[in-house]
Amino acid sequence: MSGTQQNKETLDALYADATRIYSTLWSPVVDVDVLAASSHPLRPSCNDEETSECSDDDDVTRHRVGVGSESVGVVPGDADSKPSSSSTPLLPSIPMHSDYHASYLRKHLRNLPKSYGALDASRPWLLYWTTHALAIMGETLDAEFNHDAVKFLATCQTPSGGFGGGPGQLAHMASTYAAVCALATIGTDEALAVVDRHAMASLISSLVVPKERGGGIALQLGGEVDVRGCYTVVAVCKILGIDCDKLNLRDVVVDFVVRSQTYEGGIAGEPGAEAHGGYTFCGVAALVLLGEARRLNLPKLLAWAARRQCDVTGGFNGRTNKLVDACYSFWQAGVFPLLYHVAPELTAQVKALSKVRGPATASAASMPTPMNSHSSAATGVSATPSSEFVADTSAGKLMDMRLHQEMPCDGACAIYSSVASQGWVLACSQLEEGGFRDKPGKARDLYHTCYALSGLSAAQHFRTSDDSAPAISYFGTPLLERTDVMLNILESKAEFARAWVARNPM
Repeated sequence: MSGTQQNKETLDALYADATRIYSTLWSPVVDVDVLAASSHPLRPSCNDEETSECSDDDDVTRHRVGVGSESVGVVPGDADSKPSSSSTPLLPSIPMHSDYHASYLRKHLRNLPKSYGALDASRPWLLYWTTHALAIMGETLDAEFNHDAVKFLATCQTPSGGFGGGPGQLAHMASTYAAVCALATIGTDEALAVVDRHAMASLISSLVVPKERGGGIALQLGGEVDVRGCYTVVAVCKILGIDCDKLNLRDVVVDFVVRSQTYEGGIAGEPGAEAHGGYTFCGVAALVLLGEARRLNLPKLLAWAARRQCDVTGGFNGRTNKLVDACYSFWQAGVFPLLYHVAPELTAQVKALSKVRGPATASAASMPTPMNSHSSAATGVSATPSSEFVADTSAGKLMDMRLHQEMPCDGACAIYSSVASQGWVLACSQLEEGGFRDKPGKARDLYHTCYALSGLSAAQHFRTSDDSAPAISYFGTPLLERTDVMLNILESKAEFARAWVARNPM
């Protein structure tokens, strides 16, 4: 059998297996047009007569899957769970090859293959991707490696502040973010003490671009200006305890990110460009960290993010009409837990949308009720609730509702399926010999391994408004450590960094 034929048969088998899995997983994505008039602003009406996007196809039966033993049927590993109904599908078992993933990652801690030579200017990234991925799986690193890693990153720090992509290279905020996250992931006093925070603050101040020159934050002196600059400086400041307001970053970041939101609802790298998953995450996370996410059009953003989940695979793409990619299980799906942090602001915007009235609508409101309408004979008031009433009522209940992963109420569907997203990553991105890839047919790499695991962690731990509720793992896979989605380091590491900053103020 030729190699080409063997590869084709392998891909055909993967596709058939994925099709079988997702025929039991997928919850349809909703349309933004029903957001303001829905029974819940984050879980719009899915009445077949109102929107065909939420209805079942003739060729594929789409089952809704929720959370826990009461809505999933049987949660793998829970022998006492009972199906809630005979129509609730059971999830297949998809093993996660944790030992092989750990072995693959550890192999890259000290020595890299020649193919990574092109990433010589991204060495802090390689260290971050590897250590963070191991941390998500609960793997620990020995003290000798941690010490050596800290020493290496110290050689990447420049005298003028920030970190370069390698020893002797110019400081760049992308590699600075990676280095700071790697140091936080190592999680020792020695690691965090490496950073010259005063020089870092000075560097960040020098990267601010005046509004008359376009605004935003450059990634390096004289370098590119895009939303990544806004996110990396805010994230680094939050981890290291640097006051963004003292550096006058707030207005600059907010203005640039808001101007970068497109007509689709997502966020582009810069004003006037195309909305993209990575830039959208960076923009939203930056504003959430600053407490300024209300400045975005949140309903439109939510709808755009939901539409990035593909209805065949359950995975996410990065832009409209593009293919799925495992890394977007974090970059795109991570937007949903970020929006949970600004649920009141989202509620307020949905309520405001319901109150918008044009001249024609105002005129119609003053007209008598038609004789053939469904109305109360006693009061003459229409029995059909107005969109304003529905939106106001549902918005008031928002904080008591889950964003997703619960069994939908009658006539409603989840805004996205985190179950299907996890299934895509496990069935189509994971390799049995260890590591994760972009999609079937691609090679594994450290980048996709890191963000596939980050996406799995975010999905497992984000399901309910009750932060104390236990996380849920699907498909019989192990429960991963919880990542702080805003920073993408473990929550425990972020807490250690905050405690270190409190002990060592600037």
